Amino acid sequence: LRARVQEAGAYDAIGGIEADGPERMKLHFSDIGAGISSLRLASEFDNIQSATDDRLGKPVGEEHHVELQYEQISGSSVVTPFAALWIEVEGKIVSLVGRGVWKQVSPGSFEAIVENEAGEELLRLRRTYILTDTTNDLRIEQRIANVSGQPLKVQFVQFGPIDLPKDAVTYGGDKRRVRFGYLLRPELDKSRQFVQSKNYLTPRANVLSPKDPAALWQDPQTGKTYKPYMASRQIWPDERAANAGFEIVWAAMTNRYYGVAVHTVDQPGQPLAMESIEKIDRVILQEGNGPDNSVLVLRLTGKKQTIAAGQSASDGLMIYAGPKSKAEIAKSPAAAAAGVKELVVYNFGGPCAFCTFTWLSDPLLSLIRFLQMFVHDWSIAIILLVFIVRGVLHPINRWSQIRMQRFGKQMTDLQPKQKKIQEKYAGDRQKLQQEMAKLWKEEGVNPAGMLGCLPMLLQSPIWIALYASLYFLYELRQQPAFFGVFQTISGGAWPFMADLSEPDHFIPLPANMHFSLPLMGLISAINIMPLMLGVVFFMHQKFLTPPTAATLTPEQQSQQKMIKIMTVVMFPFIMYNAPSGLALYFIANSTIAIIENSWIRAHIKKHDLLEVTKKPRKERRQGSFMSRLQQIADKQQAIREQQKRM
Repeated sequence: LRARVQEAGAYDAIGGIEADGPERMKLHFSDIGAGISSLRLASEFDNIQSATDDRLGKPVGEEHHVELQYEQISGSSVVTPFAALWIEVEGKIVSLVGRGVWKQVSPGSFEAIVENEAGEELLRLRRTYILTDTTNDLRIEQRIANVSGQPLKVQFVQFGPIDLPKDAVTYGGDKRRVRFGYLLRPELDKSRQFVQSKNYLTPRANVLSPKDPAALWQDPQTGKTYKPYMASRQIWPDERAANAGFEIVWAAMTNRYYGVAVHTVDQPGQPLAMESIEKIDRVILQEGNGPDNSVLVLRLTGKKQTIAAGQSASDGLMIYAGPKSKAEIAKSPAAAAAGVKELVVYNFGGPCAFCTFTWLSDPLLSLIRFLQMFVHDWSIAIILLVFIVRGVLHPINRWSQIRMQRFGKQMTDLQPKQKKIQEKYAGDRQKLQQEMAKLWKEEGVNPAGMLGCLPMLLQSPIWIALYASLYFLYELRQQPAFFGVFQTISGGAWPFMADLSEPDHFIPLPANMHFSLPLMGLISAINIMPLMLGVVFFMHQKFLTPPTAATLTPEQQSQQKMIKIMTVVMFPFIMYNAPSGLALYFIANSTIAIIENSWIRAHIKKHDLLEVTKKPRKERRQGSFMSRLQQIADKQQAIREQQKRM
């Protein structure tokens, strides 16, 4: 069996990228498997300058538009997203990637023929790409017709999504990922409507691994020998999915702001599971050593099916290609019905993925979106959000700082007495603890004062969730700060904070002066906001460190000095290439915290809140938590003393 070589010709593109047009994407096709050689999005630009030119009415070339899917070629090897690879007919594999195999029937529609050695037709394959106006949904209709006169058992294999472009902002590392949406087994989800994805937030580097232990690859330029990645490896269903009975709904490739997800749901009400897909492999086109020299693509293997003589089978796919925004996904009916919104995760991933507290992201982002609708500027909305969050948490901050400072003052006042007790009972640890507890009780020192820092630590989830949310928030992309005032006063020549999703670019460097640093990535400008952040963090730490009358040891003095140096040096280094929206958030938070701490200190001093009134134990509220805690401690002490006497 073989694929009939037909008359080759150029393929017409479909769709458009005009800002005011109905189409949301433009597709160019490849003669390799009738796949997509280029997919560009309308009204999405690679950089802020392209979007600015478009708003001014200047002509914008196609090269400025965001390109999500494109054919990758390395020597004689080619990987084309959504290309038809082969069809297995009665156990025999027929390649569908040769040139001239697919003939264009009409723009976006292609036909291939499988024949025997006598030239008799057995199968007719038709692939048709259909765009839906005003949405980011793309349908691929695929029909296999049996014209042989006898039943045939077939299995269709094709490529799916390919690596998305690497993000220009490398802060935080490569954020390209492979994602899966799935259903739990029927006994856990009887409705079959709740799409899950949290267990599959897999970094691209993890999907590339492992290396092939039985192969070697030699770099033709350097002559060095490396172990290449395994050419292909099954990633769905993996062991976890097989054991748990997960059913796949969609598979996707993403970067920081965009995603391409493939599924089979055409409209609401259809079954969500991709029943036509048997497995998914990751396939690698390797051009050199390391992840940056490799191209990753998903390969979809369909289930085997028998097609009766004169009958046909349809295995269609739906594709969402667009921003990782729940609002944008909701505009695409097929993607919304397939639960592709689960693609949107404000999470850095890795072993500390749970530390980003994603359950807080949605309410915080809803608030910042509301503020942006009110003030019409994302930078001001970020500052207002910090004001609101700190205002809500102010009572906790005030209570926490009063307790900590009061406890610190008490411990400083008790230091001479504690030192005498330590010298007197240096050889009797139990007696030392008893006398210390007695001293604390007589002086009215509440052990709960040591827990004054806990409320501050409990606020950390909010700030960490905000940090991750602002990094992945699509709406910040290409948004200028403060109504674009810096661009207005410079006539558009100054890129300072022109894009809140990128570094601030205070002083751009010429192209011949760009350089890269470990952990920082490409340095293309002098950024001032990380330097401001270091100063603000230093001041914030100084305000948070209460003055103490205690004499510090040389080791303690050295530690404090090291912390200050780390604050001033390390934070600007770590945040140097951070998005300016993130830097603005940290600067606003620390500045407001300094003002808040100053007010709390003035409040403490005005009302003399550090002085502790000693009260007899019987006057304490008997039902309070600390009272019960003290009663339990007293009982335990009495029991220990009785046991000692016995």
